[in-house]
Amino acid sequence: MVTSNAARPKKLCEYLKRRKVMCIIVIIILLAIIITISIVIWKTKKTNSEQISTAEGTTTEITEKTTIEITEKMEVTTGS
Repeated sequence: MVTSNAARPKKLCEYLKRRKVMCIIVIIILLAIIITISIVIWKTKKTNSEQISTAEGTTTEITEKTTIEITEKMEVTTGS
């Protein structure tokens, strides 16, 4: 006696559909993670470069003020 199982291909098809949906969900999650990490790294580098620029500007101002003060003291000392 041989019985045909017509439900088997249907279950296989459902299994493959679920597997396909799971694969798509995993790909979407991975893309979201990659995009998020890229944005965080970009923002971090941008913030670090702004902090370095600010530090360079402060150093330039201090150097200019010191140079002006030394020059003024030398003029006063040599002028008397």
